[in-house]
Amino acid sequence: MPLYSFGKLIVELVNLYLITGVYALFYFVRSWYEERQRAQILLQEKTLAELELLKSQVQPHFIFNALNNIYSTALKTSPETARLVSHLSSFLNYNLYESRQGVVALTAEIAYIRHYLELQRNRYGDKLDASVNIYDEINDLYIAPLLLLPLVENAIKHGIANSVGPGWVRVDVSKQQDHFSVKIENSIEEGEGLEKVGNGGIGMLNVQKRLRLLYPDAHEFKIILEPHSYLVVLKIKTSK
Repeated sequence: MPLYSFGKLIVELVNLYLITGVYALFYFVRSWYEERQRAQILLQEKTLAELELLKSQVQPHFIFNALNNIYSTALKTSPETARLVSHLSSFLNYNLYESRQGVVALTAEIAYIRHYLELQRNRYGDKLDASVNIYDEINDLYIAPLLLLPLVENAIKHGIANSVGPGWVRVDVSKQQDHFSVKIENSIEEGEGLEKVGNGGIGMLNVQKRLRLLYPDAHEFKIILEPHSYLVVLKIKTSK
């Protein structure tokens, strides 16, 4: 007689399929459970992230509401205070919200710089002579946000904060056929040479690093040091 009869062979095959099926079902159930656990963890993390975002937004909203209230009150008693509150509110709004975009209108970045300079004028008074000059139509131009502020901050630091007497800061914006230029120049007192002015510190180095990342082969950045002035020239190519 054959070692296995046909009927017994069928039974063994059925048993084999059942065992394989049980293992497959076990694997499926385990995979489903693990996937459900991962989904649950991701949901919890998403919920926590949303809560953290909500908490982070509470303070700015509170600040803006408070500033608006102060502005309304100051309009009645101190128009100059109201003007400064307005500049501060606009400065914070750009810094907290508009600057989160990949690019912003160059006009918005320049407005941000104007608000900053107005606040610095209040701080330094007659010691600071600051001007922003737009020589061409720039409504169609865009720039990565917060690129210009460190350059203007550096100009304030070396042109005003570290000087004994009054100083000046000048921001010039112009548009050429294939690029636009931003020139930021400040006065420096005699004897404040390159060893003191240097590269402008971490802020300036970060700007140069961002430029290399954001505008590879599409920008020019120069620092020109004269006996009584420090000039930064930034040129960014425009896409056609």
